[in-house]
Amino acid sequence: MNVLLQNARYALREFRVGLQGFGIFLACLSLGVATMMSVGSLTTMIETAIAENGRNLLGGDVEVHTRGADLPGEVTGFLQQSGVVTRIRRLVTMSQLPEQDAIQLTMLKAIEAEYPLYGHLQLEPESAPEVALSRRSGHWGALIDVDLQKRFDIKTGSIIAIGDLEYQVRGVILHQPDAAVQGIKFAPTVIVGGESLDDSGLIKAGSIVRYDYRVKLDSGVDPELWRSRFEQRFGSDQYQIRTRNESVPGLDRILERVGLFLSVISVTALVVGGVGIGNAVKSYLARKREVIATLKCLGATRSDIFGIYFIQILLLTTIGAVIGVFVGMLVPWLLSEVLQQWWSLPVKIRIYPLPLVHAVLFGFCIALLFSIWPLATAVATPAAGLFRSRVVPQNLMVGGRYVFISVLITLMLLLMTVSTVRNPLFVASCFLTLGAVLWFLGGLAKGLKWISKKIPLPVDPRIRLAVTNIHRPGMPLVSIVISLGIGLSLFVAVASLHSNVAAQISRELPKSSPTHFFIDVQPYQLSSLQQEIGKLSGITHFENAAMVSARITGINGQGVDAWPQKTTELQNTQRIAVMPELPPGNSVIAGQWWPVDYNGPPLLSLSEHTAERLGLTVGDKLTLTANGRTLTGKLAAIRRVDWGSMSINFRFVASPNTFAGQPQTHVATVSAESTVETALYRLVAGQFPNVSLINVREIMSLVQSLLTDMGYAINAAAAVTILAGALVLAGAIAAGQYQRIYDAVILKVLGARSMDVLVCYIFEYFVVSAVTGVIAVLLGGGAAYFIVSGLMELPWVLPTGVMLATVGVSIALVIGLGLVGTWQALAKKPARVLRTE
Repeated sequence: MNVLLQNARYALREFRVGLQGFGIFLACLSLGVATMMSVGSLTTMIETAIAENGRNLLGGDVEVHTRGADLPGEVTGFLQQSGVVTRIRRLVTMSQLPEQDAIQLTMLKAIEAEYPLYGHLQLEPESAPEVALSRRSGHWGALIDVDLQKRFDIKTGSIIAIGDLEYQVRGVILHQPDAAVQGIKFAPTVIVGGESLDDSGLIKAGSIVRYDYRVKLDSGVDPELWRSRFEQRFGSDQYQIRTRNESVPGLDRILERVGLFLSVISVTALVVGGVGIGNAVKSYLARKREVIATLKCLGATRSDIFGIYFIQILLLTTIGAVIGVFVGMLVPWLLSEVLQQWWSLPVKIRIYPLPLVHAVLFGFCIALLFSIWPLATAVATPAAGLFRSRVVPQNLMVGGRYVFISVLITLMLLLMTVSTVRNPLFVASCFLTLGAVLWFLGGLAKGLKWISKKIPLPVDPRIRLAVTNIHRPGMPLVSIVISLGIGLSLFVAVASLHSNVAAQISRELPKSSPTHFFIDVQPYQLSSLQQEIGKLSGITHFENAAMVSARITGINGQGVDAWPQKTTELQNTQRIAVMPELPPGNSVIAGQWWPVDYNGPPLLSLSEHTAERLGLTVGDKLTLTANGRTLTGKLAAIRRVDWGSMSINFRFVASPNTFAGQPQTHVATVSAESTVETALYRLVAGQFPNVSLINVREIMSLVQSLLTDMGYAINAAAAVTILAGALVLAGAIAAGQYQRIYDAVILKVLGARSMDVLVCYIFEYFVVSAVTGVIAVLLGGGAAYFIVSGLMELPWVLPTGVMLATVGVSIALVIGLGLVGTWQALAKKPARVLRTE
């Protein structure tokens, strides 16, 4: 204990001069801890909001939903026996605003008694929903989205025509308790009463309507047990069930994917920052080499020296962790408003202990892992070796206990990471990839050193000195290449991916894609719709296809629950096209397409990607349930689909006789000039009120806006790694500051001018940064190419601007930071520096 106190006293005594030299250490550690704290707190905050407000977000304890057909009487009877029930029907339709002379695509939401079962529907003016939606003065009431009200300046009392009815606007929707259930809005919401929807003429056989039945269970009934009873009685194939713990659709997948990405970013930032921490410790110990050597000469043991500087590292790590935790707590607070707007999540700002502990432990482990090696090397070096280390590098084998400690800390890091993520296999693969990249970049730096030794030296003494500087003792080449390479590689990958997707949407699609989609076209309306459209000038490329909504309820004679692939295709209702001919832009890659006049047993065709996801091959059989009828079809053909054409493409296609006698609707497309859009809207709203007209341009604009916002968010996250790399780079260059001053002084004494020394350093930094930038472009661009061409199946567009900018940033960073130190070196007077030697 006395020895420990004595070492602590010596450690604190050295801190009397301040924390000079540890700025990079603190910055790298704080950044890594703050990133991990932010990611963990943000994810936990969302999960907590869902858990605490599941009833309000879902609008019930459980929800049973189907699409295309209402629930049968025995199912609704079971729901009514379980508690209080309310039904919500949702469909996309056209709304006419006569007073504004406008037509708007809207999401129509028909509610019934008892809605909402939980939470409060906030309206302006305040009113009970059943009162606002009742029939008065010959009109049913309607409630409109605040965005729709602001866009067209709609007043209370205005008329809005939907289907065969005219509704009177009775209020503006300020807040829906179940808004998160609807996901991202592609059209403003209009709420009407369920009774009025039955008179609107919008619901016909085969119409695309979503039926949501929400149940407020009797007291004491567990939702999961209720789900089990429901599935035992009615099966799990035909109906989708959600409980209050699964209230926000798709958010679990989003959380998982975004959380994994951010977790990888945070761990990468900490690992890259660890390189900076190691450089800072190495630089600090290099400045203390005379002190350490003197202590050894005076009888201090290795344990004493290790204890003194280990205590200093622990104190610095504590300071950096505290700063990181404080910054990390601010990020969820800053993003809370965004979450409430996007997902209507009532998040609460609080300190979440588990992410805090995880971030701090991870920070300590990283700091110790990267600090222990330079510390062990300094402790193991003899006193004489420390005095000579400036000119004669010491290559020593440190004790096995330090290797054991390093391995133990690494295993702790892996265990903490894998135990706190939803997909350990993915994270493990990312770690292996990160390790491979680190190994590759380290090997690249060593290879660059080897090449600089072997190539013929230039005649120009300045360039010759620059080349030899690359492999000189004390040159932090490995740190520079690793820190800069990882950050820039990630930036290139993200930027290339974003630019390729944006290019696909903004440049390639409008050239050949249709501009408008018609959905819910009834068979008897198809001919007249085509004739009326033909009368309009500026419209071409009319296509149509029959469509049926069905669920996959069996594969090769067994239920989908027993099928090993658990995909969304097996969980959700699928749109299945009925086509006699192979769709344009499709090509059969396995099997054979059926004849145009085929009239045999049902045949099916799947897109290549869907078949792979389901693990199906030609000859497999799918059991489908549509409109209460079940049939089995054989997989006859697998197609490669050009999704980029935006034509009528479906993942599932059936032969014409597959759904004979069952209700079907048609989907159609046209290419229309912008000048005829208004006439097209009026035609549909006036003569085909049940048909929805979707403007592809508006959807693409919204998607592009979402992609842009996502790109900003992802680039901001990737910038954390780049920032960590820049800090490490600055630390690596700062670590060699004293050596550069000494070199500059010697060169001046030997007759070199300041400009000669400057040219020498600029060329040295240029070579290192250019090589690193090119490698980052190859690594990041290769990763983006694999994702775009392999996973997304989109044509690759070489992002030349991004790649050139990356190489330019690499060169500018290294030369800029290097010259900051070089100017200081050139400003030193030789006599003053040599006098201290």
